[in-house]
Amino acid sequence: MIEMNKRNKIFNLKGIALGNPVLEYATDFNSRAEFFWSHGLISDATYNMFTTVCNYSRYVSEYNRDSVSSLCSKVMGLVSKETSRFVDKYDVTLDVCISSVLSQSKIISPQPQ
Repeated sequence: MIEMNKRNKIFNLKGIALGNPVLEYATDFNSRAEFFWSHGLISDATYNMFTTVCNYSRYVSEYNRDSVSSLCSKVMGLVSKETSRFVDKYDVTLDVCISSVLSQSKIISPQPQ
């Protein structure tokens, strides 16, 4: 990039400096499957479905049109189940803090209502 900037065309990085930019819709969203899988959050089978049956950009597109297909619902359900609500999707290395032993037991083994 430094060599390129020495030439006539200069990289414009203003948009990247904003924080959480979407540089390319499909690439940015679909990297989620690789990220989850490479960090051991989803199984090989779920990764395969997440990359072939319904990737994340397709899901977001369907969700925004309020028409999520049953295939995408199934895939996203698996991803959600395997990653659980206790994992911060943006920083999977963060500790999970559940306040008390009673709270932990209620979350881990919920009682039927």
